[in-house]
Amino acid sequence: MASVCSLCFKHTENSNHLFLNCIYATSLWSWFSNFFSITLDNSSVISLLRSCSNHSNKQLVQVLIACLVHTLSKIWFCRNQKIFENDSTPLHLAINAIKRDTSLSGASAKASSSAHTVQDLITLRSLDIALNFNRAPVIIEVIWRTPRVGWVKANSDGTAHGSPGHSGSGGLFRDHKGSFMLAFSNYTNIQSALFAELHGAMHAVAIAANPASFVVEVQEGYSLLQFSYITYIYREGNQCADRLANHGLHSRTNLIWSTIPNFIVNDCNRNALSLPNYRFKND
Repeated sequence: MASVCSLCFKHTENSNHLFLNCIYATSLWSWFSNFFSITLDNSSVISLLRSCSNHSNKQLVQVLIACLVHTLSKIWFCRNQKIFENDSTPLHLAINAIKRDTSLSGASAKASSSAHTVQDLITLRSLDIALNFNRAPVIIEVIWRTPRVGWVKANSDGTAHGSPGHSGSGGLFRDHKGSFMLAFSNYTNIQSALFAELHGAMHAVAIAANPASFVVEVQEGYSLLQFSYITYIYREGNQCADRLANHGLHSRTNLIWSTIPNFIVNDCNRNALSLPNYRFKND
C-alpha cells in the first residue's frame, strides 16, 4: 500500500509531491522566492534550477543554487525526522536551518558580483555573505623590439574562421631599424588556426632561407617551432602579421609585397618607434 506523505498527511508520497507539491514544500519555495525576490518555477527540480541560474549576478547564482540544494535537503530531513523520530519540524526552524547552511556555503562562493543591485546587497548581507568584487585586470605592456644590428626579424601569424574553416597566413620582414623589407599573405584554404600559424612560420623561414646571406631572427604570434631564435610575442605586438594573415583569409589570394601595404603602415610605424600596446588579463 502506498504511503501517505508524512509532512501533510493528505496525499500519496512520491518525489514530485514531497519536494514540489506538498504544502510544506510549497511554503518553503514561497519563502525562497520572496527572500531572494525572484520568480520561482517549482513545477520540477530542473525548473527550479533554471530559475536560479537566470540571475545576472554570478555570485548570487551560486548562493541561489546552494540555497536550492539546502532546501531540498531540509525537506528530506524533515520527512525522515517525522517518519523515524516522530518529530515534526516547524516551518520557521526549517527556514532558519536553510539560511544558516546557505550562509556557510555562500561564503565560499568564488564568482564575482558583476552586476549587483541594492537588493542583491541586502540579500547577501542578510546571509552574512560578503560581496566578491571584480578584480582590476592585469595590464601587460607589449612592445615590438627591433632585431640586433645586422639581423632581420620576421613576424608571422595565422588565422581561421572556424575549426576548421577558411584560413590565412601572413608575415613580414624588418631590419634592425624597424624598416619594412618584405611582406606576404596567403590563403590556406579550409584549415585550422594551428595549421595557418604553422604555415605562416614555415613560409617565413622558407623566404628567409632563399638568399644565402639572409639571416633571420624569427618571431611569431604563437610559439610553434622550437629553434634557438624563435621567440613569442602577444598578438598585441604582432598586429602587422595578424593583419596580413587576415588579408590572406579575406582576399583568398597569395601575395608578396616589396613595398609596405597601406593597411599595416600605422602599425609598422608604431613598432619602429617602440610604442607600446596593452594586453588586459583578468586574474
